[in-house]
Amino acid sequence: MSPTAARVYAVTLMKALGLVVTFLLVMAQAAIFGTGAAADAFFFARRTIGAFSGLFEQGAQRLFVPAFVQAWAAEDDGDGPRAARRVLWRATLGLSAAVALGAVGAILAAGPLVTLLAPGFEGPVRDGAILAFRILLVGLPLNMAAAVLGSFQFARRRFVLATAATLAPRVTVLAAIAGIGAAVTPAQLSWAVNAGVALMAALMLWNALRALAPAADPAPQGAPCEVIDPSLAPSDGAAAPRPAASRNRKATGTGTRATAVALFSAGQLATTWIDTALASLAGLGALAILYLAQRLLNAAPGSVNAAVSNVFYTEYAHAALATRTRQAAEVATGLRLSLFLILPIAALLLAEAPQIVRLVLERGAFDAGDSAATAGLIRALAPLLVVNAVFALAITAILADDALPMRAAAIRVSLVSIALRCVLGAALVGPFGLTGLAITFLVADGAQMATAYAMLRRALGPILAPADHAGLAGMTGAAIAAGGLLLLMPGTGLPAFALQGAAFAMAYPALAAAFGVAEARALNPRRLFSRVGRRAR
Repeated sequence: MSPTAARVYAVTLMKALGLVVTFLLVMAQAAIFGTGAAADAFFFARRTIGAFSGLFEQGAQRLFVPAFVQAWAAEDDGDGPRAARRVLWRATLGLSAAVALGAVGAILAAGPLVTLLAPGFEGPVRDGAILAFRILLVGLPLNMAAAVLGSFQFARRRFVLATAATLAPRVTVLAAIAGIGAAVTPAQLSWAVNAGVALMAALMLWNALRALAPAADPAPQGAPCEVIDPSLAPSDGAAAPRPAASRNRKATGTGTRATAVALFSAGQLATTWIDTALASLAGLGALAILYLAQRLLNAAPGSVNAAVSNVFYTEYAHAALATRTRQAAEVATGLRLSLFLILPIAALLLAEAPQIVRLVLERGAFDAGDSAATAGLIRALAPLLVVNAVFALAITAILADDALPMRAAAIRVSLVSIALRCVLGAALVGPFGLTGLAITFLVADGAQMATAYAMLRRALGPILAPADHAGLAGMTGAAIAAGGLLLLMPGTGLPAFALQGAAFAMAYPALAAAFGVAEARALNPRRLFSRVGRRAR
């Protein structure tokens, strides 16, 4: 197994620890708040500020990882590491200060903002949402600082340490629930989130200071560019090097990439706001159901997508200094690895969503009706797991390469997603509620993915070879067959689900290997953990 694949699996394993905390949080929050006014208020604030936090993390990674990689690659005066340090501290302090100013303005204008973002909120729901929103805004500058410091670690291929630090907010919220109990309020949980954000930023800063110590090696580990399958690497003369203007472009953290990242982040933020507004119009409890369904739906796939994107974005940035053939090979490899992990999760959720929701959520204030609505929404949105995985890889590859049309891609995918959400949401959510919301998401996100992939293919040429198509078909067949096995296994409750899950976990990789999927054949646990222990950090 290659070092890059080992890093992906290592980060996925680390994020799996976060899944345990996430499931515990979802169980506790659903039992305490149910789908009432307090739930809508807290989940609105958490979802809205969480969107900013996620965009800060993704934006900093997409903007500064290539800058750090290119700075270290500078050979003219040996000033690469020093230049990377300058980018790090200027970006951390400057962006955090800018976010702090924006947060102060948002705190002062919290009432009108909540009315704009959640027009369906009234009375106690609106008041609770305003309070939680203001509290969470306090921690937003530290989220920005942690995002930039984390991108510095990613550029150095120190993925596990940076990933571990992001668990802090969930741990502090879980500690608050454990300490206060069922009497905990949305305001108290919001302050617990801020405490975790401060801890996360402190850990990121500590890691950065260690890396910048005189004894530390500032250069990224590993070869300048690693391709998972050596056979995918271009042979001598297979492809011309990238133009000198592209390979030697100065990395300053501004210019084309900064504009593209800003446009893309603004578009993603707008889609989150539109989704929140549409859910607020679908009736009391709809936003809470959407939040909980997406937490369960995206918990494991989100971890996989984040692991693959974090690791491969660094590799894409290195590949952008080489050849387009190598860049296309990296994209194909990342796509195969991502879908190898995502497809079985989608199949498992389609087959077992009702039982998973009953086991995780149905207790306390969360009743059987809430459980049925949440399970139905999870099943309806399950295809988006594959759609989002392809989109994440495509947009990541585009934003990593100065020579690709990153600004045009950011504008097009954002406009497609926003336009379809507005048109379809206005037509479908009122009459059909959560079903109309699901249809809106499926169409809008599918069109967004198709737009990004088409632009990437137009720039790089063919991405998937016949062997890749065969591998993806084998993965899909294995996932469908393993999911069908679950439907044939009777029983409900935790023991039955544990047995079904174990059977699924053994059946999918075995079937994939039988169908000739290379990723399944390479998944040797002894080799994986040996590699992770030596190099994955």
